[in-house]
Formats: sequence, structure tokens, C-alpha cells
Amino acid sequence: MMLRLLIDQDLDQDILRGLAQRIQGLDAITAYEAGLSEATDLELLAWAATEGRIIVSHDRKTMPGYAAERMARGEAVAGVILGAAAGAAWADSFSRHFIRLQR
Repeated sequence: MMLRLLIDQDLDQDILRGLAQRIQGLDAITAYEAGLSEATDLELLAWAATEGRIIVSHDRKTMPGYAAERMARGEAVAGVILGAAAGAAWADSFSRHFIRLQR
């Protein structure tokens, strides 16, 4: 089963390109492509939950708290992956773990 991802507005697009190069058939959509480029974190979380997509973001300041609030209210959260680093190193690490999950 392929993980379905929603790429947050703040994620470096170089990372997305790196993931797409490393993970064949990656099912990822950007917030922009989904018409959510101006969406708040809460709106992204709600959309991602409805669509069954895990959010990939660098937003460590607000995204985890909003996700926790949704869960505390009994609302669905498909998942949140937070990247600490930027660029190719993060894409390499993520893709290695992602590929392991697919096995």
C-alpha cells in the first residue's frame, strides 16, 4: 500500500523533487496543487484527513499542536511527518524509511 502524502506549503520543493526521484510512483500532492496554498494548518489537517493523506511539513511550531488538538477533540488526523533538516539529506533519509514501510 502506497502512502498518500500532502506536501505543506512550507516544505522545500527540492525535497519533493528528491523524494519523487527516489520513490517510484510516489503519491504526493502539494497544497498548491490541491488548491490549498492559502490554507491554515487546521484546514490542511482537515483536508488531509478527509483525503487520507499524511502531511509532510517543516512546520514544527504550529502543526504538531494543531494535530494534537484535532485528535483530542476526536477528529481524524491521517498523520504528520515533520522534517528537521532541509535538502537532499532529508529526502535521502525519508525515502529510505518510506521504502522500508512499503515492504
